[in-house]
Order: sequence, then structure tokens, then C-alpha cells
Amino acid sequence: MVVDNNAPQPYAKADLRIKCNLFWAGGLDYCVQHVVHKGYTHLWFLNDDILFVSPAPFIHRVWNRMLHVEKHCGPVGVYSPSFTTNPYHPHMVQSVGQGFTRIGYVDGIAPLISLDCLQEIGGLDMGDNHVGYGVDVWLSTRSAEKGWVVIVDHELVARHRYHGTARTISGMMERARSS
Repeated sequence: MVVDNNAPQPYAKADLRIKCNLFWAGGLDYCVQHVVHKGYTHLWFLNDDILFVSPAPFIHRVWNRMLHVEKHCGPVGVYSPSFTTNPYHPHMVQSVGQGFTRIGYVDGIAPLISLDCLQEIGGLDMGDNHVGYGVDVWLSTRSAEKGWVVIVDHELVARHRYHGTARTISGMMERARSS
């Protein structure tokens, strides 16, 4: 299922388009509430300004990678692909030949979240921070603290255009800096 969080460029193949941009944490919360009762086990929450540079297919490949990690390390709470660059979190940058790295937190560009993990840690804990800066770090940190595996996968790589949507919304970058 694809939910479009009112991206500036509507995604034509979306199953659902939210009427207004709920921003990162608000959009994630909306999606969690939307899928939790439908029997899904995981939610892959992708920013609209990423492009995978690894070859497809993605969903089947990621699922098999997670099963591999779980066999060796335990249940994965939060999974993320790696990225070509990351000015904020260098541990998210692809390390060729590394496979995957167990980390303490992820940058929320494209987290794949176990809904069981999310339930065990008590939900998103975003308060009134619908913009979401820091909610991703806190979510994955709490997951790791509860014993869930948090990983970055160096074999699935994406390119991220940082703040691509945020720059299109008047005052968004100033609001984010004050969060």
C-alpha cells in the first residue's frame, strides 16, 4: 500500500493521498494508525525525495535481508537502507562490502519499522512534534534499548535530496530549526 502524504508532486500510483501534509512524524503516525488494524507486520516509511540507486526489486530483497539479519542477530525493530551521503549521520552512509551494520539509531529517511517493536516501545512518542525532527532518532534509540536490532543495510543504497519537500513549504526550514 502506498500513502502519499500530500507530497508537492502527487504520486499517481498512491492508494491513498492525505488531504494535507502531516509532515514526517504526523505522516508516520497516520500510516501506523492506518495499517496497524489491517494485519500488517511492518511499515516502510519512505521520504518522497529519495531515489534507490541499487537495482530492484526492493521489497522482496529487503524482506530477505531482514530474515537473514534476524537469523543471526535477533528480531529487527528498525531497518534502513544506506545512503550515498548523509551530512547529519555518517553511520548511514554506504560502506561497500560491509553487508549490514547494527547501529544505535537511524536517520528517518526510509525506516522499515516492525509494528511489534513499535507497540513494545510504547508508540512513536512524538508529542506535538508533527514535523518530526528527532522522532526518528528517539524511535530507533528506544527500539535498540529494548533489545530490538536496529540496522543500516549497506547492500541497499539510496540517494536522498535533503529537505526537498521542506524547502517547498514556506517557513518550514525555520520551523524545523527551532524544533
